[in-house]
Amino acid sequence: MSLVSGRLILVAILLGAIGCQNLGPQTLAEGRPAYNTAVQRTSNEEMLLNIVRLRYRDTPFFLKVSAIAANVSAEVGLGGGAQFPNMAPNVGSISGTAKYRDNPTVTYAPLQGDAFVKQLLTPVRLETLLLLIDSGWSIDRVLRLCVQRLNGVRNAPSASGPTPELAPTYEEFARVAALFRALQQRDAIYFTVSHRAPRGLTVQFRKGESDSQEALELATRLSLKAGARRFTFTNQVDVSSDSELIGIETRSLMGSLFYLSQAVAPPERHESNAWVTVTRNHDGSRFEWNQMMGDFFRITSTKLSRSNAFLSTDYLGASFSIDHADLNTKATFALLDQLFALQAGTASGAGPVLTLPISR
Repeated sequence: MSLVSGRLILVAILLGAIGCQNLGPQTLAEGRPAYNTAVQRTSNEEMLLNIVRLRYRDTPFFLKVSAIAANVSAEVGLGGGAQFPNMAPNVGSISGTAKYRDNPTVTYAPLQGDAFVKQLLTPVRLETLLLLIDSGWSIDRVLRLCVQRLNGVRNAPSASGPTPELAPTYEEFARVAALFRALQQRDAIYFTVSHRAPRGLTVQFRKGESDSQEALELATRLSLKAGARRFTFTNQVDVSSDSELIGIETRSLMGSLFYLSQAVAPPERHESNAWVTVTRNHDGSRFEWNQMMGDFFRITSTKLSRSNAFLSTDYLGASFSIDHADLNTKATFALLDQLFALQAGTASGAGPVLTLPISR
């Protein structure tokens, strides 16, 4: 066998090995985590952008990634040549090529139409609150995000829409939510769905807990019967005649998004341009939303380094970010993500579908 022939055979074997690899499992192992990360990150960035938009009274818009088709191909080529000086085929050349192509196709579907809008505007159901609480979320976080009134105690109902001009009322509700949280942490209460009239969400005290300091203070603040072991949350508007009922008014998903948008801290130049509403107390002094939202949710307009930013988005020439170290904000954002999936996750795109082939 000549030298050239041996080299050609060796190259053919190597290129054949490259071309015959099982690309399917390898592509899945390498591609799925990358696509998963990209879809999650961009979905979170879209949610953050929509929250910022609402602070500026802009229209939110949701674009769902409905399909990803990853087309992977591999090509192998082999070439060679030989010269025959003095009839001796010992001078030759060989060449080989191997190409790998990943051409994904991404399909987007806008979430819009009457079904999606209704899901955005429908108040959160009591069963949804129970599902969130039973899944491990702290009750105070669920109440603050999803509820705007309990027995007349207000949780900034004016914040469930565009930024109000007058400061909201929220202090009493914050204390009620904290009392519920203290009882939950001590495993003093549990929740069930009541199927008897009036139907609703029932909170029950464990033995000996209905006379605890937190339970008695909670009963006083919500005008309930002191020492009772069971209370029922109901959507009835007027429950003043029954001291064992808690009238509850939940926010819609859009109301929750507006509520969180109040935590966006715009740069001073945006306020100077009157691009956002500046909320004031009744005496005319400036109301700082951080007083109400600081321990719950916060979005800054200070540009953070990539390593310090959990999420960031650009809007009107400013960068809005959530700090990686702000665990409270990250927890509330995760709760919002689950609430969005429960309230609007079944909605399908009703508008044009955009499919983008990506070549590289």
